[in-house]
Amino acid sequence: MLNEIFRTENLIKVIDRHCKKSRPGPDGMVWSDLGRNENTVIAAVQVRVENFVPGPYLEITCSRRKIFIPNVIDRIIQLAICDFLEDRVTWIPSSPIRKRVTGENSFYHYMSLFVRQHGPYVCHVDIKEFYPSINHSTFIDFIQSFVDDSGLRDLIKRILCLCVGARGLLIGNPLTTCLADKFLLNIDKHLIDMAMVCFHDDFFMFSQKLDRCEAFPVLMDRLLNNIDLRSNPEKTWIRKNPTIKNIL
Repeated sequence: MLNEIFRTENLIKVIDRHCKKSRPGPDGMVWSDLGRNENTVIAAVQVRVENFVPGPYLEITCSRRKIFIPNVIDRIIQLAICDFLEDRVTWIPSSPIRKRVTGENSFYHYMSLFVRQHGPYVCHVDIKEFYPSINHSTFIDFIQSFVDDSGLRDLIKRILCLCVGARGLLIGNPLTTCLADKFLLNIDKHLIDMAMVCFHDDFFMFSQKLDRCEAFPVLMDRLLNNIDLRSNPEKTWIRKNPTIKNIL
């Protein structure tokens, strides 16, 4: 499977698809610094995959969070895996009343739409310290449930530094964001009949009935407990026709 993911034509697609999203890594390089010799870049990626060791990272602080940015070659490797999994894995059935979004523009669009269509009541539940709290043993079980190839599983575990008994994923890895979102499908699959907008670790449930919103935090606590996570009670709220702007 690794040969398929990292074959030349797939890597060219990854580079073309993601090259505009560039931030300097620990070596100061951005995508454009790799030059236009795709064969050289692809050869570097394929060699790196065979002997992958995590790091180094550029550590920055953004919104009081520590972000660890890998170098460009490692980003290509991770994005190739992300694209492969998005194309090949069936996660959970889609639903017209449940949206999991990754961009703020999409988030605010669907929040406004869902308040009008499914409100007026909205309940928000946030996961407490989501990335630092992820249990590696539970996360490894999750990966094994949808990745059949042992070579790909091993590479994912090496990239994310997963080991039994540990906790926490480094923010900044494209693969962290991709798989952490998918990890929360363990919860989403139990909420298919609810009107929901999910943005990373923020869950917004919409209803015409106040009592359904009042029951939602209790349900979320039970579902989060199943994957060894906790909600943040300080950020749990219920509002009627809330102002959507700056609601995060």
